[in-house]
This record gives sequence, C-alpha cells and structure tokens, in this order.
Amino acid sequence: MTVQAPPSTDLARVADAFGDLLYSIDDAQWWVPTPCSGWNVRDLVAHVVDGNRNFTHMLCGRVPTSPAEGDRPVPGPMLREAYHVDLPALLAAFDAPGALTTPVRMPIGTVPGLVALQARTTDVLVHGWDLARAIGASAQALPQDVANAMALFVRARRPALPSGRFAAAQPSGLDSSPVDRLAAMLGRAL
Repeated sequence: MTVQAPPSTDLARVADAFGDLLYSIDDAQWWVPTPCSGWNVRDLVAHVVDGNRNFTHMLCGRVPTSPAEGDRPVPGPMLREAYHVDLPALLAAFDAPGALTTPVRMPIGTVPGLVALQARTTDVLVHGWDLARAIGASAQALPQDVANAMALFVRARRPALPSGRFAAAQPSGLDSSPVDRLAAMLGRAL
C-alpha cells in the first residue's frame, strides 16, 4: 500500500525553511528594508503571518481579517511565535477532505483550493527569498524543487493576475537557481 503525502507537503517544506530564516533574524535586522518594495523585515514577516491566518479563514469559509498596524505582534519572539502558532491550522485546512476542490474567495477572484494552495506556497517561498536577501542569509536553503513547480504555476497564472499587484518580471540568468528565477518572475531584481 502506497501512502500519499498530504496536499500541504510542499507548503510545509517552504514554511519550515521560512521559519528557519525567522530564527536567523538579528534584533537590529527587523527594520532593514527587503527586496519587496516598501517593506522592512518586520512588515514582510507580519504580511506572511497575516497571510497564513487569512488563508486559514478563507479555507474555512470565514472572512479574512487584516489587523490594524498597532495590533500586529511586535518583532522578535512574539512575531516568530505567531508564525509558528498559526502554521498548523493553515496546513490542516489545506489537508482537510475536499479542500483542494472547494472554491476559495481570494483577492484575485474565486479559485479552487488547489490554486489557493499554490498561491500560498508561492507567496511564502518568494517572501522567504526576500527575507534571506534582507538579512544576508542564503536563499538556497529554500526548496528548489518547489520553486521549479511554483514557477510553472506563476507562468500559467500571471496573465490573469490583476495589473499592479506585482512588479514586472526581471531578467535572470541561466545559471540562476530556481528560487532566484521565481523571485525574478515576480519582479525581484537579482
């Protein structure tokens, strides 16, 4: 009998790598700018924490919420803790029976749960790249095979995305890693 991996396996791998990067952040680095225009490290991590919560809400049929700036966890242990506390609920929501075929209302429109899973995986992966770059860590610890798969997803979905949501794709060399190429596809300069 073959045991099938849960649908959230790739997201879990990406989320674990992002979590490892969280523990690499030095106290002085929370205010460092990231390649994600207009965001510092704290803003970027808070966005990922908020996104995990919002995707869990969307998958469970609840309205996503965006906390006011003053309601966000402060940098350091509280923000790291919020990331790790919310992650199991997100993974469980994607692994629930029927989750991949259930319509999910997202800002880009209503999509099947599988598309929502790929969107969340891509978001955490690319923001992991942003975080690594901002704090001087290696982005190569992010799952490269998942980056390849999400690049295919982005290529297929990019024309349907609302204009202005992403910067124009940037060039990447043939020797660029899969995660670097994915970041460049979503507007990050290498």
